[in-house]
Amino acid sequence: PAPSLPPSAIGTADEEANTETTTAIDAEEKLSPPEYYQEGQLTCLNSLIKSFTKGNWRDDNDDSSIWHEKFIFLLRTLENKTKTSSSIQILLHESVMFVAAELFQSLYSHSKQWCAFHLLRIFATISLSYDSPDNNNDSDTSITIPQESQQRLQQWKTTAIEEDAEDMTDDVIVASQCLPHSLMHHLESWVEDDNVSIDPFTSLARLLTWIIALDIFDTFTIEQRHSLSSYIRLTGATNVAMSSALHFTSLDAKEASSGEVLSLSNENYANDATLPCAIATTVLYKTTKCLPTLVKSWWGDVCPKKLRSSVCDFIKGYVAPDLLKKELMTISSGGEQELGEMVVTGSCVSREVIATYVQDECQLSVTIRIPPTFPLRNVEVDCAKTLGIPEKQYRRWALLINRMLNNNRHGGTPIRDALLLWKQNVDKEFEGVEPCVVCYSVLCVKTRVMPNLECKTCKNRFHSSCLFKWFQSSGKSQCVLCQQPWSGVKV
Repeated sequence: PAPSLPPSAIGTADEEANTETTTAIDAEEKLSPPEYYQEGQLTCLNSLIKSFTKGNWRDDNDDSSIWHEKFIFLLRTLENKTKTSSSIQILLHESVMFVAAELFQSLYSHSKQWCAFHLLRIFATISLSYDSPDNNNDSDTSITIPQESQQRLQQWKTTAIEEDAEDMTDDVIVASQCLPHSLMHHLESWVEDDNVSIDPFTSLARLLTWIIALDIFDTFTIEQRHSLSSYIRLTGATNVAMSSALHFTSLDAKEASSGEVLSLSNENYANDATLPCAIATTVLYKTTKCLPTLVKSWWGDVCPKKLRSSVCDFIKGYVAPDLLKKELMTISSGGEQELGEMVVTGSCVSREVIATYVQDECQLSVTIRIPPTFPLRNVEVDCAKTLGIPEKQYRRWALLINRMLNNNRHGGTPIRDALLLWKQNVDKEFEGVEPCVVCYSVLCVKTRVMPNLECKTCKNRFHSSCLFKWFQSSGKSQCVLCQQPWSGVKV
């Protein structure tokens, strides 16, 4: 392990430290370094970050101010370098993961909070799998669930049916692969501490932790985000973060739009009276963008009634327009090869997205209307302009897209991904594949698999997850269609 440096050793020569830090990082641009040079960079970063986490910082300690100045300088340099240098990304990722638990704990330290927050935010933007000592993986092929998470998983599964329990296990495995285990510990413990009186500083530390979690969440694929959304729903962390944010925010959009308040350029952060409000408003904004359907559940079930109107106005005036722009940009930036012959257009003025697709001389049309208060209100899906298809069939398609866009369980699906899955389903149906009659889809929304259980009596096929949920809701183990006692086979 890299040696730990005392805080006093860092500040002995201010100008030399600045020059050495800049030279060490800039050298990566100038030459193709041998292995020992990269190991030297990693050792340097490890030493600095370990010393930061292990050092005994105090607000009245001169060493702390020296550390802070040097560390802010290093963070600004790293922030710029990680945007363009993949080798610096890897070095920083490895260095941070060795002490991730200590860094997250540093968010609860007055003297370390600001530096720890920005170091973790830089780390969060690096899209790498977290196979590190913090995640305690035994091999590249196995994912170890933290012991505390395993215990909580058993509690969550006690009230779930067998298929839901399997889904929960899969979601926690994905979370263990994607998130630092120390972050999982923080998120899972918030609900357990809900009855304990939390001081304002601790609440703000939680909000900073939550911002980092959302930054990490944004780096993953849609399938991974579905599982992470389900995991976050199990932890209850969204409700805690959103409710905590309401204690600090004025619900003024300007507080979240002012990025400088939360940036490294804010040198007066310790005395900045606007900082708590900016942090809280940023939490409301980012959570609504990243986890829209979980925010909708929080707003309907947990948000105080006297504040619902104010929260709704904030989302309508500030977040919803940005969400719609983001959806339209995602659609326009998508490759034509992926969309194929499907044409998708959208407008921020009409708040509509229209997809048209011609298949076997049938003109298929989907109109998606986004309400001004989305995601607090569900989107509307209309397939009535479809020509050459029975009404029953295109109504089923509308239900499928509706479920994907408004699914509270898995965090919802972006409009572009929902339309692509709809197109794939249409292609399968025109090939003669019958959809699952429970979810109206050929491809399962979450797993993207086709119906895999066949009834021996009527020969209809179902997704296993859909069928087990049907058994639970009906209280009977009978086929959905023929109503005979279930006797099926895997296909």
